[in-house]
This record gives sequence, structure tokens and C-alpha cells, in this order.
Amino acid sequence: MAGWLTWMRAPIDAIGVFTQAKSFRDNVVIGSPRLMRMGLHVWRRRVAAQMGGRRRAALAPLVSAEDAAALRRDGFLVKPNFLAPEVFAALRTEILAREAPAREFVDGYSLTRLFPLDAARLRGLPATAAWPWNGGCRSPPARAATG
Repeated sequence: MAGWLTWMRAPIDAIGVFTQAKSFRDNVVIGSPRLMRMGLHVWRRRVAAQMGGRRRAALAPLVSAEDAAALRRDGFLVKPNFLAPEVFAALRTEILAREAPAREFVDGYSLTRLFPLDAARLRGLPATAAWPWNGGCRSPPARAATG
């Protein structure tokens, strides 16, 4: 990229330092070798860890001690029988009967499929729309914590 264009983009890229931006190639500030030597990457990691710690602390009262220990130990939670069998059956039937675009990506050995549940799709999914997290993407504990 031409030097003058890089300098014109720098103020916008500087804002990216305070976001989730990660690309060393696409952001001239985050990718600056000089700023890396001065500790920018270390500082961003430290701030991200502190923010994550505050987020976990805010949500901690909503999680049982057993679940918190399992999450620390395993890095994930398994909640067997989280839904009543009849509720699970209704949700499963409703979702599997629906044809809609899904986003899909592979990360290592994990395949993730995301099925957007916006207001328009929820109108045709009454069992799914009945849940407290309808109309948004946040899980019930996160919604309870954030209002």
C-alpha cells in the first residue's frame, strides 16, 4: 500500500487497537513492527485478559460452584437434560423441519453451524420463540446479568 494511504488510514486503524481486530496485515497500527517492539501486543493481551476476568466475575453469581469448577477444569460445560424431554422434542422437531440458511465453519476438528433466529424466523417457530432469549442472541444467564 502506498505510504500516503497508510498514513491516511492510520487514525481509523488506531481505533482498532481497542476492538477485537486481530489482523496484523489489514491494520497498520496493530501490525506495526515498531509498536510490537514497544509492547502493543502484550498490552492488548493483558487488557483482554482483564476484561475477560471482569466478565467472568460479573457472571459468576449466575453459575453454580460445580459448573464453574467443570468449566475451569474442562473448558466447556455439559448440561445433561437441561430441557424437559417434551420441550426438547418440540424444539428439535420445529428446527429440523425448517429450511433456512445456516452459517458454517470448521475450527480444528470442530464443525459449527449457526442458524440465525431473528424476529422474522422466530414468528414461524413458536416453541423456540417461547424461550426467554427470543429476539436476541444472548443465553438466559447472560440476559439476566445484563438486563
